[in-house]
Amino acid sequence: MAVGVEVNEPLALRPWDYPEVTRMLLGSDGSTSLLESVAGGRLTAVLDHEEVLAPAAVPTVVREALGIEDPAAPLLLRLTRLVTRERLTVSSDRVYLAARDAKRLLPSDDVPLLRFLARERLSVRRRPLSFSARRWPHGPAQRWSVGRDYLIDCEGDARIWVSEQFSPDYIPAAAAPSLGRAPDLAPPVAGADG
Repeated sequence: MAVGVEVNEPLALRPWDYPEVTRMLLGSDGSTSLLESVAGGRLTAVLDHEEVLAPAAVPTVVREALGIEDPAAPLLLRLTRLVTRERLTVSSDRVYLAARDAKRLLPSDDVPLLRFLARERLSVRRRPLSFSARRWPHGPAQRWSVGRDYLIDCEGDARIWVSEQFSPDYIPAAAAPSLGRAPDLAPPVAGADG
């Protein structure tokens, strides 16, 4: 199944094209609190889809970033959304990790991922990889949204790849150029080890 296996495409930096709240969010270390501030209340996570994938079904860049060395080791793909109390979608997320780590590192309830990891007192470090813009998959078509990809390094050498896309209703994206190309944001962070 090919649902949600794409990776955000990194784009060139033009930060002046974006409103201050967008630049703040993309530059922040943790987005849930800022998203809650923008959305005006607590957000909960909704699980839309989850499946175990063969390594060949996962983009190479994701497998390499996760450090999956066993060519037969299955990976888990989880598609979630952060929603308001009224069930309005604020962000849409794709999460990849080694299937063996899923039970320990993913919430079984409606708690957002980073909040869950903090609640479980798991030592984590977040590493930005890229920023992007693409069409928002929820609601009216043809609207641009901004997003970012990052790695979460967890205890025990486990890693989680997160690809977030933010609703343009809450986090504005600049108008897309007339050729239909996504507006420019930022290049990937090369070799982001610290």
